[in-house]
Amino acid sequence: MRWIKAPFLRSVKFKIAAVYAALLTMSFLVLCVVFAIYSRVEIYTLVDRDLGNSVERLSYEYITGGVLPSEYGAVDSKRARYVGNLVRRDLNQDFRCEIVFENLNTKSFILIGQCGNELMKLQLQPGKAPIAEKFVRPAGSEKKIDEFVIALPSRGRQYEYFWMCDTAGKNVFGSGIKTEDHNWIDDVEYKQGSPKVRFDSVSDRRHRLRVAYRTLPDMRVLAVARSLHDFDSGIERMLIVYLAIAGGVLLVSFVCSYLIACRLCRGVEAVSAAADAIANGDYSRRVVPHNSGSEIDRMMINFNTMIGNTEKLMEELRTISDNIAHDLRTPLTRMLGRAELTVTGEMSREDYENAFAANVEECRRMLTLINTMLDITRTESGTDKLRMEKFDLVKLLDQSIGLFGMLADQKQISLKCRVPEMPVIFYGDRIKIQQLIANLLDNAVKFTGSGGMVEVGLQLEHSSVTLSVRDSGCGMNEQELQQVFKRFYRADSSRTLPGNGLGLSLVQAIVTAHNGTVEISSQTNEGTFVWVKLPLQN
Repeated sequence: MRWIKAPFLRSVKFKIAAVYAALLTMSFLVLCVVFAIYSRVEIYTLVDRDLGNSVERLSYEYITGGVLPSEYGAVDSKRARYVGNLVRRDLNQDFRCEIVFENLNTKSFILIGQCGNELMKLQLQPGKAPIAEKFVRPAGSEKKIDEFVIALPSRGRQYEYFWMCDTAGKNVFGSGIKTEDHNWIDDVEYKQGSPKVRFDSVSDRRHRLRVAYRTLPDMRVLAVARSLHDFDSGIERMLIVYLAIAGGVLLVSFVCSYLIACRLCRGVEAVSAAADAIANGDYSRRVVPHNSGSEIDRMMINFNTMIGNTEKLMEELRTISDNIAHDLRTPLTRMLGRAELTVTGEMSREDYENAFAANVEECRRMLTLINTMLDITRTESGTDKLRMEKFDLVKLLDQSIGLFGMLADQKQISLKCRVPEMPVIFYGDRIKIQQLIANLLDNAVKFTGSGGMVEVGLQLEHSSVTLSVRDSGCGMNEQELQQVFKRFYRADSSRTLPGNGLGLSLVQAIVTAHNGTVEISSQTNEGTFVWVKLPLQN
């Protein structure tokens, strides 16, 4: 079955549309089935109520030989037991109630029952004593029932069959019954012994019938049946209509769900197309959010941020590679020149020693460059775990000031330091923090001219400490200030000075590793101000 493997059938849009359409259609069908069952129960309840009332009326006519007044109607078995108990208490006799009729307008009752072996008819009026009358069932009353049915077709007796049989189930007589009807009449399972009306369903050659019957005082069974053909046909037609509507619901819901799925997947397809372009090397590709849903739009924004960071990293990688090549090419060229000179030229021992010493110095500078790069990378990635310990930050700063004090004196720079009088206990990597202070002081002294000033401050706050370094050096403009933390970046004013442009990059990596922040402000020819804020407990 190759069609199952078709791309359309395997797509997310088709699956979403199929699932939603199936769920909506199943929900509709469940509602239809529930409604059909409810309608069927309600119809059967109405039919049973009508048939039960007809059985009770015919029973009255059979037992008394007279016609029940039209304003009276049969009551249910529960209320009949209640009324029978009241009559039994008032008469103080063993009265067994067979049939109870009630006039809803006057709240009066007519009861037919047995008191011993005698039939009795009682009339109950509100606020009056019951009127009891003994009687004997008239002979041939069953034939009068047939006459009543024919003569009074408009009194609600719109049933199709009625019959009476003995205890053995043999038909005594009936109305509207043909010879071939005896087959399904014999299928009725009569439950005798209780005077209440019972119900059963049977099927003849054409359709189903609902039967209501009761046991009479003379142990005969009186039954009334009505055809359910119209009701069953109506239910079937209703189910056919429901199925047709369900097919339309399935089609419409699938189309609507597919269109919604297309709209939802449009953002995913845009991201996929952008990913393909990026995989082919186009890192400038971006996805434009277009109200596909908050989740999809957020995915697009995050995707653009990720690609932007990747593009930035790739650009930095290319820049770093170019800077490394540039910074290594010059010393390697010098070393190669000296090596060639020592090999091809005739030099004195002292010249050889100077050449090798110069090469050693070049190797040390390159090694320092490589080690600094490795320190930055390891610190940023977290592979170089911090050796956390508690130490006095004031004492460490004083030691660094002492080391750079001699260099500042050589350049006639005023080096001032303001620190708290009490110790500042800091929890961090002592060596990393010492590198941070050394790089800041080195930059401040290096870029400050003779007669300038460098101020170092340490300020203790509630849960953090701020280290600041201010100098009166050459400073930087706004464009240079934005690039200052990039690796190998050197401003125009620093290109003639020694260095490799990695100092502030290392400072930023150390500060980030200690969960701190570093900021810098500067103006050309007015100096630079750097402040680092670190939490006391990391």
